[in-house]
Amino acid sequence: MKTRTLKLSILLIFIFVWGCATVDKKVLRKEEEPYFIEAGQFCKRHNLKLKYFPFYEELVLSGDFIEIILRQDLDFVLINGNVKSLGRSTTYDRGKFFIPASLEPFLKSFKRKVPKDLASLISVKIETIVIDPGHGGRDPGAISPWGLREKDVNLKIAKFLYEQLKSKGFKVYLTRDRDVFVSLKDRVDFARRKKADLFISVHANANRSRRLKGFEVYYLSPKFCDTQSKVLATAENLCQTEGLKLPAKLKNIVGEMLNRENKRETAELVSSIMRSADNVGIYTRKSIGAPFYVLKYNVCPAVLVEVGYLTNYKEERLLRTRLYKKQLALAIAEGVVRLRDSLGKQVALQK
Repeated sequence: MKTRTLKLSILLIFIFVWGCATVDKKVLRKEEEPYFIEAGQFCKRHNLKLKYFPFYEELVLSGDFIEIILRQDLDFVLINGNVKSLGRSTTYDRGKFFIPASLEPFLKSFKRKVPKDLASLISVKIETIVIDPGHGGRDPGAISPWGLREKDVNLKIAKFLYEQLKSKGFKVYLTRDRDVFVSLKDRVDFARRKKADLFISVHANANRSRRLKGFEVYYLSPKFCDTQSKVLATAENLCQTEGLKLPAKLKNIVGEMLNRENKRETAELVSSIMRSADNVGIYTRKSIGAPFYVLKYNVCPAVLVEVGYLTNYKEERLLRTRLYKKQLALAIAEGVVRLRDSLGKQVALQK
């Protein structure tokens, strides 16, 4: 009898101790870091502004030198243009967004770099610019009634622009630096290889009407764009640059995000160049949406500048002069600098 009582007592003690251990484990789980943080609380903690764009289903958190783009039901995030995996997706519940807590370590690592390297916080760095002198070699482009060839005008202005941008700290490349033929595809491929942040194609215009004159800037109009191809090409370019392996669905989403950023930059670049040209006394005409190959297939912000009309006698005379070509190059360069400054991307590119 005593033996049975002793065994029963030991069993009860074991059950009690095991139960306490189980309770302890549960308490420990409750004390672990949360998987999600409410978006408003997260922004307050890190001094960020919160905006939601219903059309794109994107949550944008922004602050000094940082932009974070999250998308509901997507476990990847875009931090200053860099793709990061969070392991969990942003969720929406009862009128509130909940952000994966794993975002915090990424954000802290960005903030730690602020005093050391401001350039690392820039969402889209404008460092490398590809200048594309239109035509060349067997392709003379437009020829004025008085014999001035477009390919020659384009190259000279492009070289002046090259020097202007170099002097302002940019890394600059020319798709051609002499009178040679370069295909449109090769021009675009060249920009991709150089990882261009901006692409500027230089051309001169012509028209049956000799009255037409003026400086124009062309950009890719959405109605001329195969949006899906553009989006995928942008995502593919990111993968090549960053060495990322993204699933097809994610490539599409990331490509859309980056493509919209390119459109915003392109619009601002067009406006900046037009204002700069007007400020230095160049007769400006308009900015126009167009389906040019170099605009359609570039994955970085791209514009095509028509510096003037070779068929207008007065403008053709100006385009023959070294001074006016330098003035045109200066206007374009100042437009690029304005873009960099307006976006807060003042980066010292001393290598």
